[in-house]
Amino acid sequence: MDMNSKQRVQQSLKHQLPDKVPVDFGSTTVTGIHIRMIEKLRDHYGLEKRPVKLTEPYQMLGEIDAELQQLMGIDVIGLSPPDNMFGFASTGWKEFRTFWGQEILVPELFNTRLDENGDLLIYPEGDMKARPSGKMPKTGFFFDAIIRQEPIVESLLDPEDNLEEFRPVSEQTLNYWKDQINSVKGSDKAVVANFGGTGIGDIALVPAPFLKNPKGIRDITEWYMSLVLRPDYIRTIFDKQSDIAVGNLKKIAAIAGNTIDVLYVCGTDFGTQNSTFCSPETFDDLWLPYYRKINDWVHAHTAWKTFKHSCGAVDTLIHHFIEAGFDILNPVQITAKGMDPVMLKEKYGNRVVFWGGGVDTQHVIVDPCVKTGLGIALCQGNDRAILTYLGSLNAVFPGQINDDLLRSARHLHHGSYFLQTNLRPAIPDIFTRARSFGLSTSLDTNWDPAEKWNGTLQQSLALTDIFLPNEQEARLISRTSNLEDAIPVFQGMGVAITAIKQGEAGAQIVTKGERHTCALPASTGGDSIGTGDSFDAGFLSGWLRGLPLKQCLQIACHCGKEVAAQVGGIRSQPDWATIIELTGINIETAGNSQ
Repeated sequence: MDMNSKQRVQQSLKHQLPDKVPVDFGSTTVTGIHIRMIEKLRDHYGLEKRPVKLTEPYQMLGEIDAELQQLMGIDVIGLSPPDNMFGFASTGWKEFRTFWGQEILVPELFNTRLDENGDLLIYPEGDMKARPSGKMPKTGFFFDAIIRQEPIVESLLDPEDNLEEFRPVSEQTLNYWKDQINSVKGSDKAVVANFGGTGIGDIALVPAPFLKNPKGIRDITEWYMSLVLRPDYIRTIFDKQSDIAVGNLKKIAAIAGNTIDVLYVCGTDFGTQNSTFCSPETFDDLWLPYYRKINDWVHAHTAWKTFKHSCGAVDTLIHHFIEAGFDILNPVQITAKGMDPVMLKEKYGNRVVFWGGGVDTQHVIVDPCVKTGLGIALCQGNDRAILTYLGSLNAVFPGQINDDLLRSARHLHHGSYFLQTNLRPAIPDIFTRARSFGLSTSLDTNWDPAEKWNGTLQQSLALTDIFLPNEQEARLISRTSNLEDAIPVFQGMGVAITAIKQGEAGAQIVTKGERHTCALPASTGGDSIGTGDSFDAGFLSGWLRGLPLKQCLQIACHCGKEVAAQVGGIRSQPDWATIIELTGINIETAGNSQ
């Protein structure tokens, strides 16, 4: 049945399948979008051109207003503290031009100046008489905290100095929260609230960029060393902080009731790309008791679910997060070691809700000197030609496909083999290295503009698990006149699975032991742009979920057919809910053999 946004999120939080996957962008500081991207999204959706409001200056996050929320299908809205990471409110807007040339709106206390290197300095509480607490490099897109650590005298260290920012909630702040809660009462969207004060040991908060004269241990390196050198000092801070947090939550809960659905507790990161910042034993000793104190109170006195953020390779700590009482973990950084989403779902899926993650941008290269590639399709009847400006499409070089990048994945797919001439000679080596790291491989050459069908293609196919040509490409690459002769050629090269696209005739898949065909009614009203790539995506999505080959082929054909029903290539790309409806395939019961 159809659900509204709040019902959809609540259903997911109960570990029950909703009508579709809930979407969150912008409800918290760890699920927000950079202000530059907000402007691009507004352009994409054809919205009014106007400066975007800066809602969180530390990361330069932008406002996702109600109009954009609706267009993006966002199910969650957020409530944030009255002051931001630099200690001032988002009020009294003024214009500001960023280093990248974007005109935005910033709060009136967003006061900055350039240093001698041309970097941008920002001040706590907007007070330019204080020492700056943040710096944005002139080539950067967000601020870094400036460490303002006073010399440490061991005998004078006082945990109260690290508790300056954690105080009982004031009447003024309670009135602020009353207004915030009233603003979302009756909303059909799920509500996530960050009431502040619950971020136990959050490393972003340790330097205190919101304080003019932070005292105590404020250097990040010194803080991490203190976990070992001064554990009693750390415990005292956490104990008092969690007591203050529970006291504040009692007062706020009396106002909020069940208007909110999720409490954002903390953004303390415990993971790196390959490991954790501490052992499970250290987590249990220093963090778990105080997280549990907060979470236990929330669960005993409200219906709220509690939200924990931690980037990185935290598989070894997830059980401990659950033991600490967290209901939600954000994100699933799938490229970090041990963070395979299928394994995490099987291991923890009935005990914690995974919120966000799955898209890795760490290896995306932004080069202002390289233009985006562009293809113009010229279609007439059943024939087409594509006029291509390569641009960034051919700006990928072998050295950029390094071992760390390959190790972060479990499957490597390569398309546009013939267009990427800079990468083409290295494909056999890249596939060899990928396989040595346990990756499976797939290849879709697309058309060869030179119509020579050679290069390193034979060596590449020998290292390919799944080959995805269309019928014409298959004949030309194999140097045969029909598919029946072409398929044994590919098998002889070492290809395990050949999935051949045949246009309106459907598709077929062949291995040495299986052969399946699929033909669906032809689509009308669209064009063939993007159908092949959509077919590939559908097939690989099913195969990587361990579905039988026949079902993978069904999914692939439906993906291609749906895209062909619209002009332009991506407008009708189906999601998994649509695929389940079209095919009747139950992906929840699928195996994971790949």
